[in-house]
Amino acid sequence: MHLQLNNFHMANEVLYALEAAKKTSVGYLSRLTLQKTLYLSGALAPLKKVFLEYLRFISHNLGPYRGEIQETVDHLVGIGLVDIIYFDTTNHGGSLSNYVISDTGEEVIKRLVQYPYEEDKYWWISLVTGLAFSYLMSDGLSGSVDDKIKSIIYQDPTYTTYKEKNLFKKLIDLSDKDGLTYQYSEFLKAYVHESTATPSDLSERKQVEIMLVTFMEYLYTGVLNEVRNESSKA
Repeated sequence: MHLQLNNFHMANEVLYALEAAKKTSVGYLSRLTLQKTLYLSGALAPLKKVFLEYLRFISHNLGPYRGEIQETVDHLVGIGLVDIIYFDTTNHGGSLSNYVISDTGEEVIKRLVQYPYEEDKYWWISLVTGLAFSYLMSDGLSGSVDDKIKSIIYQDPTYTTYKEKNLFKKLIDLSDKDGLTYQYSEFLKAYVHESTATPSDLSERKQVEIMLVTFMEYLYTGVLNEVRNESSKA
């Protein structure tokens, strides 16, 4: 099957996220959660680059929203690669939708991941989606899945600054030396340097996964601290 899409790479990312979501206990992504999941994947991509570069060198209003994602999802629904399992309108003129990848969409992925570039993107988006859902299903967070993923994203210190200044379209900036995200990335670099001082049986990807879990734990802990602070004020 040939995909006639204006944004072929965006279509692949949507399919990868939905396929990863299908493996979770929820099984689908809502309209909002799909946006937030792909934002998280894109926003954390600079960290992936930092992780890989250092490993290879040493060892050898609602928040983020892209119209192109929704346009691509609508197109994928139209050609049968994605199915809508729930749809409703809101009081504000918007809509709510839940999506699942179709059997045909999964067959397309099997062909796409034969290409190294697509396989690497598939691994990363699947990793971020699966890890995000492991935190979204925890008892420490309250509200809907949409509420939970927003609370996770808003914990990134650089993004929090952008949110306060209404700069919703900006991604995490690792070049801002005054930002906590930059400082955290420096900590990770030091961690990589120290951990590779001794031989490791872990694969390169497995080491990246461990560091991503550490970063997600950092965001998750921030949400729990906010909940505790609100409870103490009550």
